[in-house]
Amino acid sequence: MQVPAPQHCAKKSARIYVKEQGRKYFRFRILTQISKSGDPGPSGALSKLVYANTLQQGAALAMDIDGIAGVFAHFRTDQTRVFNDYLWAAAMRVAGGTDEILRNQLAERVLGMPGEIRVDKDVAFRDIKQ
Repeated sequence: MQVPAPQHCAKKSARIYVKEQGRKYFRFRILTQISKSGDPGPSGALSKLVYANTLQQGAALAMDIDGIAGVFAHFRTDQTRVFNDYLWAAAMRVAGGTDEILRNQLAERVLGMPGEIRVDKDVAFRDIKQ
């Protein structure tokens, strides 16, 4: 396994840092919105989408930097945390709606884009012919 070049790591970590800072301030906006109306609206879905992806990218970068030592994560506490973050982020991207479902919901409900064409949209699941 080859350790990534320092320039590659620096660019990736800068991107992750910027995303995380943006998410932090977006979270403040959501908290303000909740305090005023009690409802986060679609902002919660957007925050979850960005958070899970950023967490997974950050953990993947840390494991890349660790190289082969990352495989033996259970021997060191800091590596175990990185490995657990990576697994948790993957689970989080599925829990509460996959990235694709969240993107569809945001596109339809926030941007007003038309929904996907489904011939079985108004048919109960039990009545779908297979």
